[in-house]
Amino acid sequence: MKSFLLALLFLFNFSLFAQLDCISFDDYTDDYVSEVGENDIDYPARTTFMETDPLHIVKAEGETTYLSVGADEFTFIGNVDIEVSELDCSDKELTFSLAVLGGGSTWINVDGAVVGDMAEPFPLYFSGDGWECEYDGESDLIITGDFDLVNIYGSTNILAEVCLECTTDEDEDCLDFSNYTSPYVDSVGWDDETYPPGSVFMENGYLHIVKPDGETNYLSTDGDGFAFVGDVDIDLNEADCEVKVLTL
Repeated sequence: MKSFLLALLFLFNFSLFAQLDCISFDDYTDDYVSEVGENDIDYPARTTFMETDPLHIVKAEGETTYLSVGADEFTFIGNVDIEVSELDCSDKELTFSLAVLGGGSTWINVDGAVVGDMAEPFPLYFSGDGWECEYDGESDLIITGDFDLVNIYGSTNILAEVCLECTTDEDEDCLDFSNYTSPYVDSVGWDDETYPPGSVFMENGYLHIVKPDGETNYLSTDGDGFAFVGDVDIDLNEADCEVKVLTL
């Protein structure tokens, strides 16, 4: 039998580093991207031709000439879309590098709103409807907020370092103990029939507080914490992320 511990008061504050998804251009070949650009029958407009879910590179409407891919870049003339609509997140962050060759005109718009022409003084900051775009003045762009589609169209471009993540306020993933009562947690602790070991008795999304095997004595809870004697488990296995940070 596991020994009882002193009653402890824990304040759980949970945050999860968002998973960063990037396009790996070296997974594709020059012949493949050239065929996508030329062949509108097998690869009509709106075809996803590069991806790492939920980040998609999509053949856009209009003329396209997809020239080549390298280890970390994609060269094209014409139009290409970056689609992020499959990411269910209101705070997306899309980063990419774009080099425009030969001094030509290349336009960028986000969800239909024109940000600017790379041949002209491109805005270092642009505020859209629920999103914003930042430009470093050379090649790197960051688009953050709630948006679905970025369209690049115009001259010869080299697209690189395309990555997407969901950036969330860490408070969204904290356990709110005020949602539970002391009589409830007390009954969870002693009632093994209604609440057998393995029962999730507090949760917020993928953050689960679980009754483990062994003796438990769940004393009380309030808006600040949870007092208990014995054992408790914190289960994070539903969080689909390679890097997790749990703070107590």
